[in-house]
Amino acid sequence: MRSRQFRSVTLVASLVFVCSLAFGWRSALAGHTIPDGSGGDCWRIGTPVWCRVSWTTAPYHQVRLRMIDQFSAATPAWLPLAQTACNNWHNFSLPAADQPDIWCHWSALPNDTYDYMKWSPTALPLGIYALTFNCDSSSFCSSSLSTSMWVWYSEIRMERANLAMLTDAQRTFIFAHEMGHTLGLAHHSNALMNTGGFPSSLPQGPTSVDYGQLPPCSGAYSTFGVRCVFNITN
Repeated sequence: MRSRQFRSVTLVASLVFVCSLAFGWRSALAGHTIPDGSGGDCWRIGTPVWCRVSWTTAPYHQVRLRMIDQFSAATPAWLPLAQTACNNWHNFSLPAADQPDIWCHWSALPNDTYDYMKWSPTALPLGIYALTFNCDSSSFCSSSLSTSMWVWYSEIRMERANLAMLTDAQRTFIFAHEMGHTLGLAHHSNALMNTGGFPSSLPQGPTSVDYGQLPPCSGAYSTFGVRCVFNITN
């Protein structure tokens, strides 16, 4: 079991679902975690920024996220929603993909890293439903887009009172959205990683925009996704 005693926590609004002026232009970057526009990402030499330690290279480029349930004892009806969000990451259809690239699961698999789903230790303001913190092997945790680290585990800290005001579809969206942050995704518009409100389509899992274009990291910053972060080539 990974150590979970925090060495330091930086409360930065970058991973809050609701848009903030603190995001600046970085909120438009889909899946890109270097805010200076240099084009770096975790699989390129010299830029290990928010890359899961469990990701594997060719031929599958898999990332294994093990979800740890630390919330459903209080809200058992919400666990299936989180499982649906996880399944939708796991089952995203890719052309000619031999296996799912994002292996989101609730039981142990070799070479996995943890995403803890838990209640926020402090009350979150109205309209903020969850905060995601990525943590390294020294238990340094940060929600800042500009913090470089190999992600050892993540914590999705949820605000129960605010989530209680949503529909099941909105809660599923939030769960899948925060799972995207644990994969290194920033905010962009009109897809799962939308910021500033719920998109009209209300996706329950990743869309092609969230996954990104081929070849990885091609096109504009607003089209980058997990393909760019992990060099997924199919």
